Amino acid sequence: MEVQKKYGRRILAVCYHILRSVPDAQETENDTYFGLWNSIPPRQPENLEAYTLKTARNCALKKYEYNHAMKRSANLVSIEKMTEEQRKVFCLR
Repeated sequence: MEVQKKYGRRILAVCYHILRSVPDAQETENDTYFGLWNSIPPRQPENLEAYTLKTARNCALKKYEYNHAMKRSANLVSIEKMTEEQRKVFCLR
Protein backbone atom coordinates (compact mmCIF):
# COMPACT_ATOMS: atom_id res chain seq x y z
CA MET A 1 0.00 0.00 0.00
CA GLU A 2 1.51 3.30 -1.11
CA VAL A 3 0.09 5.32 1.79
CA GLN A 4 1.52 2.88 4.32
CA LYS A 5 5.00 3.02 2.80
CA LYS A 6 4.95 6.80 2.52
CA TYR A 7 3.22 7.83 5.77
CA GLY A 8 3.09 4.72 7.97
CA ARG A 9 5.75 5.82 10.45
CA ARG A 10 4.20 9.28 10.82
CA ILE A 11 0.73 7.80 11.30
CA LEU A 12 2.06 5.49 14.01
CA ALA A 13 3.87 8.41 15.67
CA VAL A 14 0.72 10.56 15.72
CA CYS A 15 -1.31 7.69 17.17
CA TYR A 16 1.32 6.82 19.78
CA HIS A 17 1.70 10.46 20.82
CA ILE A 18 -2.00 10.56 21.71
CA LEU A 19 -2.51 7.03 23.06
CA ARG A 20 0.87 6.25 24.71
CA SER A 21 0.37 2.56 23.97
CA VAL A 22 2.07 0.67 21.14
CA PRO A 23 -0.73 -1.92 20.66
CA ASP A 24 -3.41 0.79 20.66
CA ALA A 25 -1.34 2.92 18.27
CA GLN A 26 -0.90 -0.01 15.89
CA GLU A 27 -4.62 -0.79 15.99
CA THR A 28 -5.42 2.87 15.37
CA GLU A 29 -2.96 2.94 12.47
CA ASN A 30 -5.00 0.15 10.87
CA ASP A 31 -8.23 2.02 11.65
CA THR A 32 -6.71 5.01 9.85
CA TYR A 33 -6.14 3.01 6.67
CA PHE A 34 -9.70 1.72 6.86
CA GLY A 35 -11.00 5.25 7.42
CA LEU A 36 -9.01 6.54 4.47
CA TRP A 37 -10.30 3.75 2.26
CA ASN A 38 -13.89 4.66 3.14
CA SER A 39 -13.57 8.44 3.11
CA ILE A 40 -11.27 9.55 0.30
CA PRO A 41 -13.36 11.31 -2.29
CA PRO A 42 -13.26 10.24 -5.95
CA ARG A 43 -10.41 12.66 -6.55
CA GLN A 44 -7.26 12.52 -4.46
CA PRO A 45 -7.16 15.23 -1.75
CA GLU A 46 -5.00 18.24 -2.51
CA ASN A 47 -2.62 17.41 0.35
CA LEU A 48 -2.74 13.65 0.95
CA GLU A 49 -0.27 13.78 3.84
CA ALA A 50 -2.34 16.33 5.77
CA TYR A 51 -5.54 14.42 5.03
CA THR A 52 -3.96 11.14 6.17
CA LEU A 53 -2.49 12.55 9.40
CA LYS A 54 -5.72 14.35 10.25
CA THR A 55 -7.59 11.06 9.82
CA ALA A 56 -5.00 9.34 12.05
CA ARG A 57 -5.37 12.03 14.72
CA ASN A 58 -9.16 11.74 14.68
CA CYS A 59 -9.02 7.93 14.93
CA ALA A 60 -6.55 8.18 17.84
CA LEU A 61 -8.71 10.72 19.66
CA LYS A 62 -11.75 8.43 19.29
CA LYS A 63 -9.74 5.52 20.67
CA TYR A 64 -8.48 7.70 23.56
CA GLU A 65 -12.03 8.76 24.44
CA TYR A 66 -13.19 5.14 24.25
CA ASN A 67 -10.35 3.97 26.51
CA HIS A 68 -10.98 6.68 29.10
CA ALA A 69 -14.77 6.75 29.13
CA MET A 70 -16.27 5.93 32.50
CA LYS A 71 -18.74 3.12 32.39
CA ARG A 72 -22.15 4.48 33.18
CA SER A 73 -22.95 1.76 35.66
CA ALA A 74 -19.45 1.47 37.13
CA ASN A 75 -20.11 3.17 40.48
CA LEU A 76 -23.85 2.80 40.86
CA VAL A 77 -25.18 1.41 44.09
CA SER A 78 -28.85 1.01 44.78
CA ILE A 79 -30.11 3.26 47.52
CA GLU A 80 -31.41 0.23 49.42
CA LYS A 81 -27.86 -1.12 49.75
CA MET A 82 -26.45 2.16 51.08
CA THR A 83 -25.68 2.57 54.73
CA GLU A 84 -27.32 5.41 56.61
CA GLU A 85 -24.06 7.37 56.46
CA GLN A 86 -23.82 6.93 52.69
CA ARG A 87 -27.40 8.11 52.27
CA LYS A 88 -26.65 11.28 54.23
CA VAL A 89 -23.61 12.03 52.05
CA PHE A 90 -25.55 11.22 48.89
CA CYS A 91 -28.39 13.56 49.82
CA LEU A 92 -26.01 16.44 50.61
CA ARG A 93 -24.56 16.54 47.09
